[in-house]
Amino acid sequence: MITFNGYDLTDLIQVTDINGRGPLSQTIISQSIPGKDGSFFQRRQLTERTLSVSFVVIADFLEDLRDKVDTLNSILITDKEVPIIFSDEPDKTYYGILEGDSDIDETVFIGQGTVSFLCSDPFKYGQETSIELEEETVVNVQGTYGTYPKLEVRFETQSDEFVITRSDTGQFVRIIRDFSPNDFLEVDFATGKIIINENVSMATLDWSNSDFFMLSPGSQEITISPSTNSKLIWTPRWL
Repeated sequence: MITFNGYDLTDLIQVTDINGRGPLSQTIISQSIPGKDGSFFQRRQLTERTLSVSFVVIADFLEDLRDKVDTLNSILITDKEVPIIFSDEPDKTYYGILEGDSDIDETVFIGQGTVSFLCSDPFKYGQETSIELEEETVVNVQGTYGTYPKLEVRFETQSDEFVITRSDTGQFVRIIRDFSPNDFLEVDFATGKIIINENVSMATLDWSNSDFFMLSPGSQEITISPSTNSKLIWTPRWL
């Protein structure tokens, strides 16, 4: 069964087949080199995902079928990508939007159809996870692909900087500021945004040395300085 944008569609449709949850595709971006064979590899890029869901609508009479189809249309038409959850993966969420043509073949009081959902973000996501950080903390991350964390820090003492480091890679983010007790620092590693006491404070970032790292699946040690009331938050991702 499928839950779309928070709506359980059990009373409307019976899912018969789902495609698009298999291995992802990727595009290789390369540059031809004049006078040389082949090309120069630059990077690879995961492509978008398309979920195709086949279903049947079973009604008691013709008007009931029409009502169910109308209700289904009102749910599936959205202005943005929304969460999609399948009953055989209840702990994982896709984000997609209805795309392309869709129609229902009707036979008596039964309708059969297929709808496609475009997921511009190809990953499926687990539940948000958080951990309180000490001076040295081993962080265990689920999933099969790296994910960018968020950091929240409530200062308990005065400090002229805050540094968070991923020990195995040596990557760190350093914020330079005269922090006072109860100052609240937020760092979004995906966007690089620094917020202090609800104000964007990008000038406090040590631009020349900081590197906004990802968390990898598995274990990694995270260190912070100074040791204060800090929390690391992330959402695991699967391919």
